[in-house]
Amino acid sequence: MRPMDAQNRLPEVATDQFALDRTLKHLRKLRWIGKENEAEKILAVLEQKAAEAAVETTTRKSFVSLIRHISS
Repeated sequence: MRPMDAQNRLPEVATDQFALDRTLKHLRKLRWIGKENEAEKILAVLEQKAAEAAVETTTRKSFVSLIRHISS
């Protein structure tokens, strides 16, 4: 038999992965109960944020490579 504290512990998962898993679970639940429109709105917002993050990352990498080029 496992100790009681082992049964109540949360698994060790990265915070980002945990948030993603909860969001996906929430989206699936919304679809399951017939709230497709709400699920699509949430998905659209997440896609927009992902696109903004990709642009920011690309811009940051471009800026860093520009600085390296200037420094050389």
